[in-house]
Amino acid sequence: IKADAPINEGAAMVTMLQLQNHHCRWPIEVDGKTFYCGWNKHENSNYCTKHFNHSVWGGGRSDI
Repeated sequence: IKADAPINEGAAMVTMLQLQNHHCRWPIEVDGKTFYCGWNKHENSNYCTKHFNHSVWGGGRSDI
């Protein structure tokens, strides 16, 4: 998903080398390079709450 997509607003934009266990692994593409969200992960997920909800409910929801 492109960096300027609304779902990625405010993402920390960490590289693979910067990822830690608590970081959200939602991939974000910038100029052909992949970064990751970097927010704290949602319980029992590899994604933060915002990206977890988006992955389950899709882009049609306005409350995520």
